[in-house]
Amino acid sequence: MRRSNMDKSIDDKQLKVIELRQYTLHPHKRDVLIDLFDREFAGTQDQLKRDK
Repeated sequence: MRRSNMDKSIDDKQLKVIELRQYTLHPHKRDVLIDLFDREFAGTQDQLKRDK
């Protein structure tokens, strides 16, 4: 299969993916959401880089 110039150009670049999410905060559930983030998500981008 022949590769296009665009495919070759993409391979030469380091692509970054940004994931955006939207969370719904239900009444009286703020602490539950904060606990989830504290438990499951890295504190900083620097921490993510160190963990690789």
